Amino acid sequence: MATFEEKLVESAEAQRLAERMRPDLETLRRAAAKVAALVVRLRNDVHQAQADNTWRMTPAGMAEIENGIRNRTLQAIDSLEQECQTAKASIERALAAVEQRPEGDSQTRILEELQEQRAWARIRPILDRLDGLALIERIGSLAKQAAEAGDDATLRALEAEVPAFLEAKGLVSYTRPVLETIAQVWLPHKPPAARQAIKVRQELEQGWPRLIAAFQQARHEVSGKGGMTVVLPGWIPTESVRL
Repeated sequence: MATFEEKLVESAEAQRLAERMRPDLETLRRAAAKVAALVVRLRNDVHQAQADNTWRMTPAGMAEIENGIRNRTLQAIDSLEQECQTAKASIERALAAVEQRPEGDSQTRILEELQEQRAWARIRPILDRLDGLALIERIGSLAKQAAEAGDDATLRALEAEVPAFLEAKGLVSYTRPVLETIAQVWLPHKPPAARQAIKVRQELEQGWPRLIAAFQQARHEVSGKGGMTVVLPGWIPTESVRL
């Protein structure tokens, strides 16, 4: 059980982590809307160029003007994506500082490994007797009991050993949901900075592929290779950006 002073330190660490990541997270969260704005501006600029063609330029001349507009928009999209890549890399560094074990503390690591081995030796006979959904449910209940008891050794052992164990049982399709269950029950019992890091990691894993898809869809229209884009994926699964 953490002392009051330790809890204050942990809260301060979480606050510093949040402040460090906030600008970069905002960059990523707002990027899809900025991509959409670039596409809309392209449409308006092309339409305006066509409307302003008072010199009655040849089709080749108008095509050259449109290509210039498209190229400038593609450059703006490239610049925005580079900004997002930089923001993501900065967040990754901040998360790594929280997620990585301290280097040089070999005795602590050896002790933790021994604790994990003993925990797995204790719980494996229980799991060996089970199969199918009964096994999956038992793993979940063991994880919940360990989390409530502050038994990190058992939780680390489950995270490390369950994937191979389920594969041997022919239940490999359950590996991801089981690991997610372990992480979910463990999360409320972790230090504030660790909890925050896990949540941001999950946000990145969900949001980044959606943002890359938004960039790809926008480029497809802007380059002239595709039709008009109606909607772009937003940063979170429930979000979409209409154009």
